[in-house]
Amino acid sequence: MKDYQLEAYRFLAQINFAIAELSGATLRQQLQDHSSYMNQKGVFGFLTKGWSANMLDNPGMLDSDTLNLVGTQLNVAYQNVRDEVQNISKKLDALDIKLKEHKGFGYIKSRTFGNEALLYKNMYDESYKDDLVFKNPFEEGNGLDDVEREYLKFALLKINNNRLEYPITDMEVLKSAIEGNRLKYLRVPLMTGSTASKFTS
Repeated sequence: MKDYQLEAYRFLAQINFAIAELSGATLRQQLQDHSSYMNQKGVFGFLTKGWSANMLDNPGMLDSDTLNLVGTQLNVAYQNVRDEVQNISKKLDALDIKLKEHKGFGYIKSRTFGNEALLYKNMYDESYKDDLVFKNPFEEGNGLDDVEREYLKFALLKINNNRLEYPITDMEVLKSAIEGNRLKYLRVPLMTGSTASKFTS
């Protein structure tokens, strides 16, 4: 389990205290007219006790040690998640550039008449007519080239690394997992749309 996940679980342990402390209170973040709420409490009271009202802003400045602790833990967990997402994005950007160069998808084409969706079309297994499933990048004879295999291996590792019941962090483990349950580990992680959403989109 990763450090930010442990932080999140520790954070959950503090929620019971916060719920008990704020039972019956209605809280919402103050997004407008912030200056008018700066006058709710005198300067001395703010410096010694922080803000305490039903209009809350800036976690960590509240009149509650429990809520300040919860806010701190949540901010740390959020920062760790954001850092990981940015690292993944950098790698995917590099893989996207490599894929475009490999497919001859240049600067002008990408900004004019080019269809970027076609860059990834060969990565999907079209034998699944009613589902969206990636091809197995560890399998030979499925039409994937080396660049597409590299892209899919990275993407599938990151997708399956976020499984709560069994996070996968190693390529060999991923390969074995796909062999054991192909559809589970190659399916594109999208939620099935409702009838209403299908009509609106």
